[in-house]
Amino acid sequence: MEAKDKLAEDVLKDRGISFDIPAPKYDENGIITNYEAISAKIDEAHNELIDQYNAAAAAGNEDLTKTIDEAIKKYDDYSAAILENAQRQNDIQKEIESTKNKIQELKDSITDINIELYKTSMETIDNLKDLNEK
Repeated sequence: MEAKDKLAEDVLKDRGISFDIPAPKYDENGIITNYEAISAKIDEAHNELIDQYNAAAAAGNEDLTKTIDEAIKKYDDYSAAILENAQRQNDIQKEIESTKNKIQELKDSITDINIELYKTSMETIDNLKDLNEK
């Protein structure tokens, strides 16, 4: 899933997001496997930014509050990107499951048809035997 990891990193770079937060990692089904670690890092970064913002606002440091406002915006963008990606992954997973179910239903229908065909063939053979005996 390295291609997805690279894509996720590229998307974050394109959005100008540069937190020290790990990029999403995916399993063989395309599901994010490190969501909890990402979420914890995001929450930690967010809380640090709020603490810095509150301290800067109390000290009257406008440059720092502006920088923090920008970082909070990046945090919000990053969170939205992760949630959007997670939702897409959930939608894909649901679609995969639905497709698997449909395939299984088709296999079951084919099996039922084959059984019915076999029964009909056996009845036909029995009827032919009966006709030949007469």
